[in-house]
Amino acid sequence: MINAKTVRCKLPDVATYERAKKGKVYPKGCTLLQVSATKGQLVYLHEDQTVDSKYCVIEPDRDRVDAFFFYRILQKGMPEFLSKEQTGLNIRPQILDRFPVRYFADMNIQKYISAEQFLYEMEMQHEQDQIEMLKHFKKYLLQVMFC
Repeated sequence: MINAKTVRCKLPDVATYERAKKGKVYPKGCTLLQVSATKGQLVYLHEDQTVDSKYCVIEPDRDRVDAFFFYRILQKGMPEFLSKEQTGLNIRPQILDRFPVRYFADMNIQKYISAEQFLYEMEMQHEQDQIEMLKHFKKYLLQVMFC
């Protein structure tokens, strides 16, 4: 039987965060929250890399929560959270102390959901790439048609 028990906590209980530091390489699986001139845009790091200082880097505790699953939690809850907490054009990273997190305690459930969501995103990206390719092909055909 699947253990579908959920855990409720605040973001600092399952992740660490800091304003991105120049030259520091952040590990794959971190979530970036744009904090300068923002509407709360989030980016998932698919590889280790340096990060621009306009971001706050959120690194999940990988023993408690799957990184991509955590990204999806943030993606789902951030708009409502910021509508209540954001006071201007920029976000103060300290407000993340109050961000509510709810996740499945069973890591296998998290990984399953993450895998399904990741595959879905890859399929969507493939479809978008196909659309762009067809647009370019159409443009090319229209250009050569009138030559």
